[in-house]
Amino acid sequence: MLNYSLDVESQASLLNIDTFKTPFDYKLKIATSSVGETKDTAIDLVETFNYLLGLVVKRIELLKGYLVVEGQNLKKEKILIIWRDGQSSEELNEFFKRWIGLYMTESLTLSM
Repeated sequence: MLNYSLDVESQASLLNIDTFKTPFDYKLKIATSSVGETKDTAIDLVETFNYLLGLVVKRIELLKGYLVVEGQNLKKEKILIIWRDGQSSEELNEFFKRWIGLYMTESLTLSM
C-alpha cells in the first residue's frame, strides 16, 4: 500500500537512514570557528527534506503523532510524506488507512 523508497534510494550514499527513525531529534556536528571543533546543532529534517525534493508544500498537519506533509513536486505530481518518530510499519499502515479514508471523505465533500 505504501511506497518505502528511502532505504533503497539512499544505498551507497553518505546518508545514514537510521537517523530518520527519530527525525525530530536530528543533530549534525557543525564546525565552529576553531579548527576541528564542532557543535551539535539541531536540524529541521522536514524542511530540509522538502527543500531537497523541490516540494511545493500545500499543507502540513500534525495528526495523532504523525506529521503529514502534502504537496507537489516540480512535475506537478502529488506527494504525501508522513513523518513519524519510531512507530512500526504496521502502526503507520493503520494510520494511513484511517487518514486516507478521512482525506477521501473531505475531498468528496469539498468537490460536491
